[in-house]
Amino acid sequence: MSADKTTRLLSRSWTQMATACAAAIALCLVIVVWLLRLPIADVTVPFVYDRDALIQSVVVKGLVENGWVWHNPLLGAPFGSQFLDFPFYDNLDLALMKLIAMFTSNYAVVFNLFFLLTFPLTVTSSMLALRSFNVSYLSAIFVSLLYAFIPFHFYRGEGHLFIGAYFLLPLMSMLILWLWTGQLTRRRIVSAIVVCALTGSAFGYYAVFGCYFLLVIAIVSAIRFKRPSRLVWGGTFMVVVFASLIINTSPSWLFARLHGPNHEVGQRSPFDSEVYSLKLTNLVLPLTDHRLGVLRNVKQTYDRDIQHNERDMATLGTMGDIGFFFLLGWLLCARDGSTDGERFTALAVLTVSAVLLGTLGGLGAIFNYLVSPQIRCYNRISVYIAFFSLFAIGLLLDALRRWMGDRTFATWMWRGVLGLVLCLGILDQTIPSFAPDYKRTKSRYQSDRAFVAQIEASVPSDAMIFQLPNVHFPEAPAIAAMNPYDELRGY
Repeated sequence: MSADKTTRLLSRSWTQMATACAAAIALCLVIVVWLLRLPIADVTVPFVYDRDALIQSVVVKGLVENGWVWHNPLLGAPFGSQFLDFPFYDNLDLALMKLIAMFTSNYAVVFNLFFLLTFPLTVTSSMLALRSFNVSYLSAIFVSLLYAFIPFHFYRGEGHLFIGAYFLLPLMSMLILWLWTGQLTRRRIVSAIVVCALTGSAFGYYAVFGCYFLLVIAIVSAIRFKRPSRLVWGGTFMVVVFASLIINTSPSWLFARLHGPNHEVGQRSPFDSEVYSLKLTNLVLPLTDHRLGVLRNVKQTYDRDIQHNERDMATLGTMGDIGFFFLLGWLLCARDGSTDGERFTALAVLTVSAVLLGTLGGLGAIFNYLVSPQIRCYNRISVYIAFFSLFAIGLLLDALRRWMGDRTFATWMWRGVLGLVLCLGILDQTIPSFAPDYKRTKSRYQSDRAFVAQIEASVPSDAMIFQLPNVHFPEAPAIAAMNPYDELRGY
């Protein structure tokens, strides 16, 4: 092939990819605007203004006003506050917010825009991951949109801003599958190292889970395909992730080395891994207050008999459930050695290994009792399971397309089915209450602003304001009607 033809081919491929991504992002933004009712929102007011969203707001406001998040002279009189004992070291997410802050000094705008940005970022990374395995453009758009709008994303929201920023997970899953399929070309190795470094710069849980999957896939694929070199590559990528994580957490552990550990902050019990574990029921049952009455009643019946915590956020949705159970069945029954068959097998191995790590009394609990209890909320591995399951759906959709043939009628029927199921899938994974109560939040925010302005006007410049009751920080328990972090409202 001549150089000109190669150039034209690459140009056409990138043009198609860019067009598909643009279409996916456009659809994503339309859905975000509709689901969150953004036309009535005020981006200068935080979308969520209570509980954990308050500490997230403090982090973002400190980032905007003080350059970074480690020290805030306007909190914790008389010396200011520092977050090194209870660090927010998701430096990639903080850097993105810093970029947004170049265009506005209003922390609420930065806060809200970053949250909204996580949706198109997730769609884009998912598109890149799926297309690297030649999933068709329409199937990739279908899967990417469903993945961006899993219930987990809304449940975490602005209250768990960094946990909800899972946009790197499709790319991490991509390089893990490259390792299984032996598709690590020189160019892809460079990309994989970049992804590993970025993953180590984001939310620590996702980095640890990613390393676990790398270990599993490296061992299983080395045995299955008799390729010991995959152990080397798996180990190399794990080293890159952990090296990046260590560098990003270095201010915290260097501070502890110099001043000693703070035993009153962030202490975890091994039993926490049982309390916040992954349960199969939370994974496969519909979300609470589902739009469909039958599914809503099923969840309400279950909810009456259990203790609630964040593992309720692990629900996959109906399409995710179908992919999840298909992968379980594939691992138990299938013996297909085709390209898609190997991808299904890899996804099935990853899914089962995720359940084994996260489930009640699973490998995660064993790790916490024998090694360290600092990683405790194993239910958060559900966001990886969601991608594996929806990836399987994408492969199944392409298989359906091949089975239906290339006739014009069959092609349009397949596209119509895809569009219909996408609409139903989005409705299945979301509920009206995911949209914040903007009016109530804005009223409360403005009331607090006026109250604090009166306080500031009544004292000299640079005065310190003492608040009661005096509580632990962070992770203080509720006191009567005062929720954790309510005393941060003044700031």
